[in-house]
Amino acid sequence: MINPAINAIRIVSVGSFDLMLAMKSMAYVLIFFAIGVLFTLIIVGSGVFALFRMTSVDEWVELSNDNKAIAFISAAILIGLALIMDQYIGHLCEIIVPYPQKFFKSIEIEPLKSYKSISESEIIYSELMVPHYANFGGKVHGGRVLLIMDNVAFTVATKHASSYCVTASVEGVDFLAPVEVGTLLVIKSRVNYTGNTSMIIGMRVETHNPITGKIIHTNSSYFTMVSIDQESKKPKKIPGC
Repeated sequence: MINPAINAIRIVSVGSFDLMLAMKSMAYVLIFFAIGVLFTLIIVGSGVFALFRMTSVDEWVELSNDNKAIAFISAAILIGLALIMDQYIGHLCEIIVPYPQKFFKSIEIEPLKSYKSISESEIIYSELMVPHYANFGGKVHGGRVLLIMDNVAFTVATKHASSYCVTASVEGVDFLAPVEVGTLLVIKSRVNYTGNTSMIIGMRVETHNPITGKIIHTNSSYFTMVSIDQESKKPKKIPGC
């Protein structure tokens, strides 16, 4: 029964982790294990029961050493036959119950997905807000802040994917406070989620006053970035996190 169990586990080990696939594979292993234990108990139990049926406790005490040896050898043979039968039962179950490759044929098995830690791509970007960034109101233009945020998202995504990335969407750019000229714009950014070819980059934008040390949270946002293969110009798979 060990062989089919290993085969079931191997399906998970060679494929990208999928919760449903893992649960079904483990159910498959447990079924084989239960069948093996059941048949082993039946065969061994039958042998032990037959052994004790042949003689009572009092008669066992009165048996000669040779007869006791024969009884023990008989029990050992029964146990050996049980183990042999267990292997044959395992092969029989493999024929009756399809292998996981066939049983889960609707699930595509893909190569293992490589992973990167979040710390490998997260960055803290800072830039001084100079006068020519200002709008007519004397504050830093919102479009300039968005441009810097997009550049930061591109940097984080490219570091994580190790490939060229493009912006697919931007969510939740709500300016909670204006960005003043002369302050330091600080953007803390990291990968929050990864899919097959896309990732969500989360960022927190703050302004730091270099004179007073005051820190103001101006906005937070989420950029969805897609990795692009530069040869085929099609989305490219990225590592997980």
